[in-house]
Amino acid sequence: MSSDSDTGLTESQRDWLEAVRRCTSLEELRREVDVGDDDEAYFTAKEIWFRLRDHELPPAEEGGLPASKVLVRGTTYHVHGVTHSGRDEERRHVREHVDRYLAEDEEVYCEQGLWRLYFQDRSDVYEVDDYDWAVEHCRANEVCERIDGEHVGDVLTRGFDAVAEEAGDVLDSVRERLFSAVGAGKKLYGERAADVLGDSLSCLLSDPTALARGDDYRAYRFSRAAAEDPSKLGELQRYYHRRFLPQTLERHWLRLHAPEVELFTHARNERIADYIVYHSERPVVHVVVGAAHQPGVTEYLMAHASGERDVRGFEPVG
Repeated sequence: MSSDSDTGLTESQRDWLEAVRRCTSLEELRREVDVGDDDEAYFTAKEIWFRLRDHELPPAEEGGLPASKVLVRGTTYHVHGVTHSGRDEERRHVREHVDRYLAEDEEVYCEQGLWRLYFQDRSDVYEVDDYDWAVEHCRANEVCERIDGEHVGDVLTRGFDAVAEEAGDVLDSVRERLFSAVGAGKKLYGERAADVLGDSLSCLLSDPTALARGDDYRAYRFSRAAAEDPSKLGELQRYYHRRFLPQTLERHWLRLHAPEVELFTHARNERIADYIVYHSERPVVHVVVGAAHQPGVTEYLMAHASGERDVRGFEPVG
């Protein structure tokens, strides 16, 4: 059995990854994992994908403000994944790098919620309309009654910040306290054992849609470490590139189970990519997004690069 000397993947493993990338539905995915149920196919594929992508991806970038880079018709887009912690350490780190990009006459965009955390005082950093777009579509299509525990009307009336502060429920709070306890105890029983325990707690305490959006113990661990030390952002980004299947499959599964979650998570990746391609005017463009959005935004930019997507028909919100 031959293997790739650079990645350690066998030929059949590489072929499997490419086959999954070509899948356009869960029905097609079922054939790749040889199961007859969409849910089983989805979660089985995620486990295999997570394991194989560890070999396929390069090591995590250390230091700086790591980014995925995509060339689209002469413009180089840098997709930077960060946390949503709002901590001073990360704020300083991100703003220092953004200042350098702007000094070099490069263009900078930011995911809507993050812009309000880190750049609300900066008119030279452009706020993407991804959250407003999701709210508008939610209202127009009547696909959801609640957004993170709040009614759509509450979001429209009280705004993004008020809802974001109150997002989550009792289970989220319990889960975070337990994740924190596991992380604190890893010095006693080691990181590997902590990951095993954390993964078990993720399965017990998280609904399937939480796992589908990458909300688990390891994400918590990497995110907390990166918030405290931004030089570790590369490790957080690499984790999400392993955790998520291609966007078509992630979105198909979520639309079947929680269309409102799909709209406010992976669908926003598509909107962010389309927005910056439509609006950007300079040869080098940066976009700062939550790390969980980075794989999807990158994937949709690659679709623009290959000609599979374009911005014909793009309409700003409002």
